[in-house]
Amino acid sequence: MSSDIPFDARRLFLALDEPDIASVLGRLVDALLATPGVPEALDAGPVLERLLSPGEAHVDQIGADACVLHLRSPGVAGVRLAMATLARPLELRGQMVRWLCLVLAPRDRPVQEVRVIEQLRRLASDDAYRAYIDRATDPGALAPWLDARLRQPKGTLTARDLMRPSLGRVGPDDPLPQLVGRMAAHGVDCVGVTDSERRLVGQVTAAGLFTHGVPDFFQQLRSVSFIPEFDPFERYFAEEGGLSVGDVLEPEFSAVPPEATVLEVVFELSVKNRTKVFVVEDGRLIGVVDRIRVLDRILSP
Repeated sequence: MSSDIPFDARRLFLALDEPDIASVLGRLVDALLATPGVPEALDAGPVLERLLSPGEAHVDQIGADACVLHLRSPGVAGVRLAMATLARPLELRGQMVRWLCLVLAPRDRPVQEVRVIEQLRRLASDDAYRAYIDRATDPGALAPWLDARLRQPKGTLTARDLMRPSLGRVGPDDPLPQLVGRMAAHGVDCVGVTDSERRLVGQVTAAGLFTHGVPDFFQQLRSVSFIPEFDPFERYFAEEGGLSVGDVLEPEFSAVPPEATVLEVVFELSVKNRTKVFVVEDGRLIGVVDRIRVLDRILSP
C-alpha cells in the first residue's frame, strides 16, 4: 500500500454486525484515527460528520455492493485505510453495501490515494479474491494478505488508474433519440461509439448534436443578433426519428492505452482540448477519462 506502515488487523473488521452505516463508519473512523501518522488533532466526531454529509467525502463504487469513502486531510503522513465486510447489507447514500472501505489521505499525495482505490476496485471486482475475502474469519491472517495486494506498484499514475467505465455499448446503428436520452440521463456530453467487438470507431458529442443541421456559414458567425428568427434545431427535430448514431458520428477522437501516463491524458484533455479521452486495450474500449474525472481524483480538496 502507499503507506509506510502495514495494513493490520486493527483496521480490518470481518462480518461486522452494526445496526446502521453510521455505526460502521464510527468503528472505521476510530480505527483510522488510532493509526500512526494520523494527527492527534483529528477528532472522531467532526470526521464522522464529514463522512455522513453529502458533498464532503468522495464516494467510489468499486463493486456491485462495495464502496470506498475517502477524505483528504492535512498532516496525514500517508494513505491510511480501514475496511469492513458486513454481516448484512446496509444502506449508504441509496446503495446497499456489504463491503465498506474508508481511506484517509494527505492533500498533497493524490496519486497514492488513487492507486489504493484502484487496487481495492480490482480486489472487489475479481470473483476469486472477493470470495476469499468474504469467507475469511480471522483478521490477523487476512490483513497481511490484503497488505501485499494493496502495496502500490512503482511508477507513475496511468490512464487505467484514472479511468471509469464507459456509458455502455453504443453502436453506429443505434437510434439517435435513444442515445440522446441516455446522455441526458447520465449527464455526459461525449460517448464512444464501438462496433460489435467493442472496437472504437468514433464519438458523439453534445456539441456535434447542437450543430447538426446548422448551415456551415452559421458556425462561422461571431454574432447572430441580426437573425433572430433562425431555429438551429428545426432540422434536427424534423429528422430525429429517422437518424441513427452513425449519422452524427465524429471519426476524430483521442484514445490512449491503459499504460498511458496521467501527463499524456492531461495533454489530450487540455492542449488538444478534448472533452474525453478513451482508454483502449487490444483495440477495444475499456474505459474513459474526462476533465471532471481528473478534477475529482487529482485536484479536488
